[in-house]
Amino acid sequence: MAWIYLNEMTFKVAVGVTEEERTKQNKVVIDLGVKVKISKAGQTDSVEDTVDYEQLYLTVKDCLSTPCSLLETLVNRIDQAIKQQFKTVKGIHLKVSKMNPPISGPCKSSTIHFKRKY
Repeated sequence: MAWIYLNEMTFKVAVGVTEEERTKQNKVVIDLGVKVKISKAGQTDSVEDTVDYEQLYLTVKDCLSTPCSLLETLVNRIDQAIKQQFKTVKGIHLKVSKMNPPISGPCKSSTIHFKRKY
């Protein structure tokens, strides 16, 4: 088993508690790791024997298309979509960061770091 990571995927997302946040959209940075067997792919050199990185990216992107209030909602959407669409994935590491959150002091980002075994 190995972990495959897509790091620093950056999106503009309608996420936030206030209407203004959901209207103007916010920069969200996502790191996704998935646990998969890579031994067969290492021997065959075939993408069919591993997870397709482009499909992982598109799955994450699709999960961000509907506005929501909370980062927790984004994490749940991504977790459920990966679990349902990639049967060979045995675990997930997910880090979702909202850049420059609107709080009453300097803050580069607010982040949720989520881990799960499937």
